[in-house]
Amino acid sequence: MLGSKQSSRVKFTGIVVLSFAICLWSGCGGGMNVGASGATSNGVKITPTSSTRRAGATIQFAAAVTGNTNQTVMYHAPLSVPAPNMVQVQAVSVADKTLTASSPVTLENPVPVPQSVSPTLLPVGNFSLSVGGSNFAPGAKVIFGGTALATTVVSRTQLTATGTTTQAQKGTVKISVENPDPGKVSSTASLNVQVGAAGQVTVSVVPDTVQLHLAIPLASRLQ
Repeated sequence: MLGSKQSSRVKFTGIVVLSFAICLWSGCGGGMNVGASGATSNGVKITPTSSTRRAGATIQFAAAVTGNTNQTVMYHAPLSVPAPNMVQVQAVSVADKTLTASSPVTLENPVPVPQSVSPTLLPVGNFSLSVGGSNFAPGAKVIFGGTALATTVVSRTQLTATGTTTQAQKGTVKISVENPDPGKVSSTASLNVQVGAAGQVTVSVVPDTVQLHLAIPLASRLQ
């Protein structure tokens, strides 16, 4: 089997005991009885029949044989979307492994959450900045006033980006983050930076000490 496989087996008193197996869509097989691709097969029914979830989300599945519910299980989607981005949740009878049913789950990138940006004051011209937060997927982009910047994904919690501002952008500009497909999505929250902000002006006296000399009028000297 390609990729990783997660399984959960719970035994209890009932007509038929079911187990759940989760595998990559393209990796099922190789010793695992996949059964028919669908929500009901050979008397086994699994619900929901199909679903789409973002990375890190959870979904509850239930399986039944001939109308009798026997088991439920919570599927926790991975924090990072696998390739391919589809997994199959399969219910298998422990007593008779020929009784199976499966439900496909399509996984999408999570919603990015930007929480901090540095620096917050940018010049007119070339600049670089860093965005901190969570749920940054590979290929994520920093969006600067509606324009995607050249972005490097340092980790799931940090992005760096570079760009160039113009005189027309002087003032407050919104910063957001966009995760790519599958499930291309932009952050609901945004951050603000200031472009072309006036710098502080300091005044100093050089040298920092001044000597005063008392001048004697010429007429006083002649007396």
